[in-house]
Amino acid sequence: MEEMNERIRYLYAKFLTNTLSGKEIPEFKEWMEMDPKHKEFCTQSVELLLVDEQLKSLKQMDKAALWRELRRKQLERKTRRRQLFTWSAAASVAILVGLASLLGIFDRGDKAAYSELYERKGSRQAFLSMENGVEMKLPDTDSILDFGFYQIHILDGTFNIQQIKGNTGNVQLAYNTVNVPLGAEYKVVLPDGSKISLNAGSTLHFPIPFGDNRHVLLTGEGYFDVTTDPTHPFTVTTRDNVQIRVLGTRFNLSAYASEPVTATLVEGQIEIVSSNKRKVITPSTQAIIKNGNDTIVTRIVANEAQYTSWAEGVFRFNDMSLQDIAHKLSRWYDVDIRFENEDAANVRFTGVISRDCSLGYILNLLEQISNVSCEARGNEIKIKYSANN
Repeated sequence: MEEMNERIRYLYAKFLTNTLSGKEIPEFKEWMEMDPKHKEFCTQSVELLLVDEQLKSLKQMDKAALWRELRRKQLERKTRRRQLFTWSAAASVAILVGLASLLGIFDRGDKAAYSELYERKGSRQAFLSMENGVEMKLPDTDSILDFGFYQIHILDGTFNIQQIKGNTGNVQLAYNTVNVPLGAEYKVVLPDGSKISLNAGSTLHFPIPFGDNRHVLLTGEGYFDVTTDPTHPFTVTTRDNVQIRVLGTRFNLSAYASEPVTATLVEGQIEIVSSNKRKVITPSTQAIIKNGNDTIVTRIVANEAQYTSWAEGVFRFNDMSLQDIAHKLSRWYDVDIRFENEDAANVRFTGVISRDCSLGYILNLLEQISNVSCEARGNEIKIKYSANN
């Protein structure tokens, strides 16, 4: 294999540490698929990492001797790869899901129950509801919708609202709503330039005209990149009247009905207001308000990308339970995931998977690298844990 250039060496290092961004993944994958030797090199790298994890988990044994033995087995036949990954999962080491999903080294198998799910992926789709009663599905193609004093530009899955200067003087304030169904995502650019990525099962309620009143309402999940305007603070209200007040910043806000309200700050500063309680948080800090409780709990997050990477097109898990992962998968693929036993829900994973992967591929991947089995019937998926898998 030819020597890597500086850019590829940089991406390779991030590949090995599961830190490739959503934009870097396609770039590295393109290099990996240029030559079978590239893919084989990366595959062996993953296997060596898994072997190293096995060494760490077996402290009572002579590591030097064990390394030689495992390395010998790793270099035997390619059919050993599945066993290495399964053993690693069974030993409760970090599961390098992202590396596996990038390489595509797991066979899809012949499981007929997954046939309809293999191609099921999330999409870019949204509906617009206007205060005057007009409702519409936003066009799939690039379009311009003209509403007099403002226009909506649809471009590549982004809803861009542009107000016509000079035409808003006598216009009465009205609220419109963008609704993103399960199994979809959408991006909104407000007239002030603030960008909001909306996750599956989310709605954004916003005023028109927009500017003096920078106040929006969110249910579901959104990643906010707010334009700085000191004279017009930006406010987001979620359920239970929880408010996030900002000037200019980037943060993720999750406010699904069945889960705690969670704000994760990437850049800038935000103030969380819940009932009569207030708390200001700084970057790499997360604020959590549990259902039925107005107490604001904060914590430092070592890697906020776990909470924001979905907006870049990837799922990122850091020692996350399969139950929490299932919540994310069920919304993105619009399916009902249930657990047959508690052990299955408690299996934990670390890694990153592209949101472009089909659901069937992910189900197969879970079975290949852990002791869970999946049964798919229509829109329902049952997951069961068995130590003998």
